Amino acid sequence: MTVPGWTGVSSLTLGVGGLLLSLLFLRTPGPKVQVTTAPSSWARLGSGALLHCRFTVEGPVALDSLRVQWYLGEVKVAWYDRGRSQAQSGSSLPSEKELQSGDASLSLVTVTPWDKGTYKCVVWHGEHHHQGETTLHLLAAPTVSIPRQPAVVGMKTSLLCHIRGFLPKDVDVVWLRDGQVLKDSSRSSPQMNPDGTFDLTLTYTFTPARSDASSVFSCHVHHAALGQPLQEDVPLVILDAPTISIQRQQGIVDAETSLLCHVGGFFPKDVDVAWLRDGQVLQGSTQSSPKRNQDGTFSLTLTYTFTPARSDAGSIFSCHVHHAALGHPLRANISLNILVQSTDVDQTRRLIIVIIIIAGTVVIIIISHHINRKKDCRLCSPDRGEGSQLQDPVPGQPVTVQSFISGSYPRQLVMAWLGKRARKKEPRPLQNSDAHSVLIPVPSWAMDGKS
Repeated sequence: MTVPGWTGVSSLTLGVGGLLLSLLFLRTPGPKVQVTTAPSSWARLGSGALLHCRFTVEGPVALDSLRVQWYLGEVKVAWYDRGRSQAQSGSSLPSEKELQSGDASLSLVTVTPWDKGTYKCVVWHGEHHHQGETTLHLLAAPTVSIPRQPAVVGMKTSLLCHIRGFLPKDVDVVWLRDGQVLKDSSRSSPQMNPDGTFDLTLTYTFTPARSDASSVFSCHVHHAALGQPLQEDVPLVILDAPTISIQRQQGIVDAETSLLCHVGGFFPKDVDVAWLRDGQVLQGSTQSSPKRNQDGTFSLTLTYTFTPARSDAGSIFSCHVHHAALGHPLRANISLNILVQSTDVDQTRRLIIVIIIIAGTVVIIIISHHINRKKDCRLCSPDRGEGSQLQDPVPGQPVTVQSFISGSYPRQLVMAWLGKRARKKEPRPLQNSDAHSVLIPVPSWAMDGKS
């Protein structure tokens, strides 16, 4: 007779003894111990964890025949051996009553980064044993922080979103502007901390305009440890840096003179402006109230009025500005031109030439004058004072350049501004155009009536 299921045995003549032998071979007993564990376990960093391990045996569990061992890798974490139980600090096994019910789960009081990994639960009952494995994964929810720093109109600005303390290291983070994803942001690689968690930074760099002041920027984070996405909003504080232009009168000995410092285009309106003379603050200046411009910025004028003396000719007057949009104070210097008095001519002519430049043009002033030769004329040549001291020009903003001409000279005077552009060999006379305008007033008599 052929017995199905057996290979290598083609036939077997059965008697009574042979039948019993055949039944003995056909019987396949199951394992004496069966262990069941979950493939994966999850726990939050700093919280407790329970690694499940259930077992069954044939018949009731005999504690004097029971042994249980838990391993993390190759390191023994906890064990029970025939009535005695031991475990490393922070871990424990169930009570004997629970063990008799088939529960050999491992409890961890406080999960640390060093507790993650693959655990092995091994159960012996008598001479029979079985084992199961479970991998403990740790979770740590990220935190978000955004440094609050103002942005200056027209200057490159970076918004930083720091995501810290998350585990596992897979995280999805984006910058939003008014709810819309900004695709030009850059992300650093996750960096591991000493506690096993990770940090990274998401950066969005742009050049703000004044219209950005009404926008809301948000850092949006998805992570496995979060029940719902985490979002941090930041309103953008927009600053406008001030510009300075100086208006001055020609200083005349014993005649009242005013120095005007025009500070424009700044936001917010809080600004500190002062006139200085040779580095010392001048008391008695008057400041106008900040006036709001159409673009939302502010402007004001600081005026210093005094009566110059001859000693003022060597002094440096400065307009000094502090503002939140400035990395360092803004300063413009001028020197005061004191008119020279002469007894040879009974009258003085004063001339101011002004040019407004929008394009970056190098400006030169040329003075041509025909002097009437007189025997008693000792101060007949005109004197061209220094031009305005200009700060770095701002693209799109007007710039004023002035040249002051004074002294004892006849009324006939020829003058012109010359401009030389980049890669041009020779300067050319500047005429009124859309880019600039030239103002040449009629010479006027000086107030002292002498020079």
